[in-house]
Amino acid sequence: MIDTHCHLDFRQYQNDREAVTNKSLQELTAIINIGSGLQASRDAVDLAERYDRCYSTVGLHPHDTEPGLELSQEGQLAEIRSLARSGNKVVAIGEIGLDYSSAPPEERDRGREEQKTLFIDQIRVVQKLDLPVVIHSRDSIEDCLYILKEYQVKQAVLHCFTYNKTWAQKVLDLGFYVSFTGIVTFKNAKVVHETVRYVPLEKMMLETDAPFLAPEPYRGQRCEPWMVKYVAEKVAELKGVDVREVERITDDNAVKFFNLKTQTCPQCYA
Repeated sequence: MIDTHCHLDFRQYQNDREAVTNKSLQELTAIINIGSGLQASRDAVDLAERYDRCYSTVGLHPHDTEPGLELSQEGQLAEIRSLARSGNKVVAIGEIGLDYSSAPPEERDRGREEQKTLFIDQIRVVQKLDLPVVIHSRDSIEDCLYILKEYQVKQAVLHCFTYNKTWAQKVLDLGFYVSFTGIVTFKNAKVVHETVRYVPLEKMMLETDAPFLAPEPYRGQRCEPWMVKYVAEKVAELKGVDVREVERITDDNAVKFFNLKTQTCPQCYA
């Protein structure tokens, strides 16, 4: 299996990052560590370089996740461009997008117009480097899809998808993927369950968003990438198919979308 979206660089792993990474890589085909700010992107790139079958993305989250960073937004964007060119283990720009919810206490709210400008500036990086893009969209799907369509983005995945099947269809109409987290295992996540049933496996990826959103039976605890197997099991249950089919198809989607050098293993799904 492939965890297509996690944050092993986050402080929640500061005491056991190596152990968690090694355990996860023992159980998974690959891990994609997602940049969510400049320093987070630097750390994601460094982590990918240190571990085989670990890849990274780079990008600036719509909220200012590193408000104490002493570098202008223009300077941060310049370094994101440089990081994106730093090696073949940087496989996408992201997570970028729009977030109209309130930022957590340790982050800074960017206004909607500032978010849109930052989003578009990073889409221009995507276009120059011909990379796919990982989209963060919270309470903002209409504006996100408008910008992605307006700027003719060709390859995108909307991560941690919690919108209904009507919005899912609009994403599919643009040729994009949707990705599901441990939220799908929550009993009260009825809208997500309906959307999972609706979206074809061929347009789906799976993720943990670790250290957040640990699936049942670990809900409320720190999430780790290897827990993505519980997401696959719930998707299989909702779709009425064998979990090995879910793993095979979603892994193939990830390899193709991110152009991973890691090869999936057909006998692993037999």
